[in-house]
Amino acid sequence: MKEVHSINDQAKVLCTACDRYCFNSKCLLDHSISVCLAVYKCIRCNKIVKREEEDDHQCGYEKCKNCNEIVHISTHRCYMQTKKSKGGHCEGGCKNCSVNKTCIINSDVDIPVIVKKNYRKLILETHPDKGGDKYKFAKIYESFKSVQNILREPLTSAKFHEKEAEFKELGLDCVCNSSEILVENRKCTYTEKYIFFDYECQQETGIHVPNLIVAHNFEGDVFKFNVNEEFCAWLISKKHKYYTAIAHYGKGYDSQTILYI
Repeated sequence: MKEVHSINDQAKVLCTACDRYCFNSKCLLDHSISVCLAVYKCIRCNKIVKREEEDDHQCGYEKCKNCNEIVHISTHRCYMQTKKSKGGHCEGGCKNCSVNKTCIINSDVDIPVIVKKNYRKLILETHPDKGGDKYKFAKIYESFKSVQNILREPLTSAKFHEKEAEFKELGLDCVCNSSEILVENRKCTYTEKYIFFDYECQQETGIHVPNLIVAHNFEGDVFKFNVNEEFCAWLISKKHKYYTAIAHYGKGYDSQTILYI
C-alpha cells in the first residue's frame, strides 16, 4: 500500500509528459510509470484523455450519458430516452446478465488467484524498462485497477461480464455468451407479451352490454369475440401468464365489463 501524503512534503511538481501536477517528486516518480502512460490532460479543454484515444479526441465533444451519442456537449440537447418494458423473460438471454451454466463463474476456476498471477506475469513482460510496449503496459495496469474492487467481493456473472474486456486483457476469457445453448434469463425485463383490446357495447337499456370485443397481440394477430364471458376466459388463461393487457378505454367501461365477470 502506498504511503499517505504528508502536508509537510507537499511540493507540487508538473509532469511535462501529461500536463498534470503531482503532490511531490516521489509522487511524480510513481506517476511516470503508471498513470502517465495511460492518460494525459488536454491543455485546451482540460479533459483527461486516454493515450489510446488520443487520435480520436476532439475538444468539447464527449459521450452523452442520456442518448449515448458522441456530441458537442455544450450545445447538445436531447430528451428522456425510452426504456425497455417490464413483465416477462428474454428467451435468448443477454450479455450483461447471462445465467448460462457454461459461464466461467460456474466453473472451478479461482478467478482472483488467476487474475493476480496473470497480472504479475504480464506487467513484467510489457514493462518499458524491459523493452515492452508502454501502451500495452498501461492498458494492463488500468485493467487490473478496474477489477481490483470487485475481486474483493463474491464475483457474479453480471459483475464479470460488466468488466469482461478488462478480464480479457488480463488473460481471462469467458465463452458463455458465444455458446449456442442458452437458458432462460430471468433477470431480463424486456418482453413482447402484450394484448391490446377494445369493447363495443349496446347501450339501449342504459347498461353497457358487450356485443363485440376485438383483441390483438404484439405480432398483430387479431382475435374477435361476441360474448364477454368468452373473451375473459381466453384472456385470463395459463397461456397468457406474464402478459400485460392494455385496454382502449381502460378507465371507463372496458375494465368494468371484465370486473363484472
